[in-house]
Amino acid sequence: MRPDRVLLASEPLRGALEAGPLDAAALRGPAAQAARALHEAGIPVWARLAPDLEAVKGARAAELAGIELHTTALVDLPERERAGALERLGDAARLAAKLRLAVRAGGALDARRVRAVIGAAPVVEGVAVGRELAARALLVGLDRAVRDLRAELG
Repeated sequence: MRPDRVLLASEPLRGALEAGPLDAAALRGPAAQAARALHEAGIPVWARLAPDLEAVKGARAAELAGIELHTTALVDLPERERAGALERLGDAARLAAKLRLAVRAGGALDARRVRAVIGAAPVVEGVAVGRELAARALLVGLDRAVRDLRAELG
């Protein structure tokens, strides 16, 4: 058995439920070495990154197949700060697409937040929605939860 792809991320912070983003320096060190070894084994490698232009450039230099822009940090920002964070996310996504990296986004996303992310970064090819969708699926079933999410996204 082999994974169809590997997502490199930092260890979760104390009390956090999910792994955080790698920083740009990690993509020049051990993460780059791991990515190279996986790439040589024919396994595509992605990295979870903060929406930062230098981190995106580091992902290209490390020859990653794609990136997942970490959105958890922008979710709880006040409205006036969220606009700037969404703009940085859009800039990072556009740069990644220009550098021919596949782009996804994920972290604490629900339907409303997914709309904001896609609005800011239309080049995003996919989003990771997890706990919110799983919680809704427990109440109404997985088929309906996915159908409702798709309907909300239009």
